Amino acid sequence: MVLLTVLPARGGAPLGEAELVRRFVQSDVVSAELRAGSLLARARATPAPNVANPELNARHEEVGGGAARTDAIGGTVTIDLGFVGGANAQAARLAGQAVAPRTREALTARVCALRHGLTDLVAAEGRAAVIASAHERLHALNDGFTRLAEAGEIAPYDRDRAAMADTAHQVELASANGDAAALRIRVSAATGVAVDAVTLAPLEALADQAQFIEQRLADHPQLLALRTELAASERAEVAARRQALPDLRIGGAARFDSSPGTGTPVAPGFEVSASIELPVLDRAQRAVREAAAARQQHAARLARQELELRSAMESAWERGAVARGLAEQVLDPEAIWDAARARYAGGAASIDDLLQTASDVEDAQLATLAARMLIRRADLDLQCAAGRFTDPAIQSAIDEALR
Repeated sequence: MVLLTVLPARGGAPLGEAELVRRFVQSDVVSAELRAGSLLARARATPAPNVANPELNARHEEVGGGAARTDAIGGTVTIDLGFVGGANAQAARLAGQAVAPRTREALTARVCALRHGLTDLVAAEGRAAVIASAHERLHALNDGFTRLAEAGEIAPYDRDRAAMADTAHQVELASANGDAAALRIRVSAATGVAVDAVTLAPLEALADQAQFIEQRLADHPQLLALRTELAASERAEVAARRQALPDLRIGGAARFDSSPGTGTPVAPGFEVSASIELPVLDRAQRAVREAAAARQQHAARLARQELELRSAMESAWERGAVARGLAEQVLDPEAIWDAARARYAGGAASIDDLLQTASDVEDAQLATLAARMLIRRADLDLQCAAGRFTDPAIQSAIDEALR
């Protein structure tokens, strides 16, 4: 029987799937990406100042050809009566909060790709093992038929048919081993460790579909990010509407008046000013409409993504349930093969019947492997669609990397 374990053909100790995931998320490349995400979160959460920069004013006046002079120096402050800066600050804070679930979503997707690669590697190694076992049977048959043909005990036709099947399997075995080697190299490059053997994480029983989906939709990182971004867009729309409210400008200055021709000393004093904007021409309608459109786009994106994730989880759950219902094929390949050879030796079967039995045994073993891998892939698709892994060691590795 084909086990879902890559046997260490190169003598290396098997590495667990959780350990490979841990090494992957702790790699230099992934660590750099996570640091960049943290910097991006701080940048997006940095709001614009609530108050505009103050202005420094200087003024010099002369009247009557210099008979009277006035010098003033002061400043002006603009007060936002609509408190636009407060709404913008809230929008910026929410935008910064959305980066964390986005980072988790991206890392989870990267881990999903790695786990799919590990599953493909195990399937490729299992397929190569089945083909190698079938090739050994055919190779032994070819050697035996060659000796019998040389002794004149069987017809050359039977020897040639066995030789053809043996040669064909050599090519098929080389192709299967090449596919497994290519996948092994990809996994080694992604994890930074030489992979000789892999054991996949244990399978969990299927949870209740409705309860599982609702729970995963509630805490899915992609939906959390979209909900936060929607809230940020709502605050941005509030800020855009508040731009239509007037601004109040308050200024003050110290002034110095003098009449140089009369010898009058400089007289210090002060002046204050205030002005208010009249929003009768520009009422920020363009900004308001753009902000409203952005909010509606975020709401539509959230609704669409929730439907897509629900559909993905439902389909993966159903595929997993169907795959688990497949009957496990219980067979002893060697016993069936020995019976087929006995029938041939007794004259009850031809060489074509014997080779067909060999092919049927191989197909049955490959079908058993395919059924097991179908369960694996459906289960992994369900976890990836849910945005969270059932294996606690794998999920804790992701949580630790995101801290």
